[in-house]
Amino acid sequence: MKRILSFFLLLAFCFPAFAEPAPEVAPVTPDSFLNDLYNAWAYPEADGVLWRIETDLVELADPLWEDIAGHWRQVYLNPAYRLLYYETDDPALLEIPDPSAHAFVVLGFRLRHGEMEPELMLRCRAAAAAARAYPEALVVCTGGATGSSNPEEHTEAGLMSLYLQNACGIDRSRIVTEEKAKSTVENAVNTFRILEDRGIRTFTVVTSGYHSRWAQVLFNAMASFSRRNGKPAEMLGSWCCTVTPGGGYDFLNASLAVYQLRTLLALQGIRLTPREE
Repeated sequence: MKRILSFFLLLAFCFPAFAEPAPEVAPVTPDSFLNDLYNAWAYPEADGVLWRIETDLVELADPLWEDIAGHWRQVYLNPAYRLLYYETDDPALLEIPDPSAHAFVVLGFRLRHGEMEPELMLRCRAAAAAARAYPEALVVCTGGATGSSNPEEHTEAGLMSLYLQNACGIDRSRIVTEEKAKSTVENAVNTFRILEDRGIRTFTVVTSGYHSRWAQVLFNAMASFSRRNGKPAEMLGSWCCTVTPGGGYDFLNASLAVYQLRTLLALQGIRLTPREE
């Protein structure tokens, strides 16, 4: 009996293929990396969520993902991160190094019957307060013709420009409009063409508080692409107005950021999953 057992042990040693194979580890992809960013926000107490981001970055080995991860840690994972609000904070806290090469990018909000909602007016007033504090800076209004009942096709940016001039006293020469965007992704992509063309080196995103973090994620990604193109425009953060979110946006904040970031990356030609052979 001992000889028979010894024989089978020898076979197992010489032919390890008989043993059960180890499970394969799924390769890291940009898509799995974005999932890991979201999970680090949604499940902060789960084991290894932060470690997975670090190992993802080693595998992906691209400055773009480093930029995205670094910013995500700052605005979503750092409990000490603080948004600045025009109703309560001094614009000096924005710390703009060269106002003559800076832009305040004001994000639009869906029109109602072709007219501005109070929330969009509030965003404009926030932008105006910052613009008055930095009189050399540019103001970029971004937003297209939105709303289901808008027969004259008024644009968010066009109405924002008029409001900034007529209600807030901002000179028309300081305002640039981008009137095509109908989403935050398009706000970011279209605005960067303006920033690059005008040689803007720094910018601040102006929007509602609940919208700020995920808007920053998109503009930060575009800033990374801008650096690749040799026309760097650095985002200095955001300047917000206080608005109570509707439609569960505050709860969905990070998931919307990841979802829209996927869309933006795809528009920039980034393949999120491996090509199937």
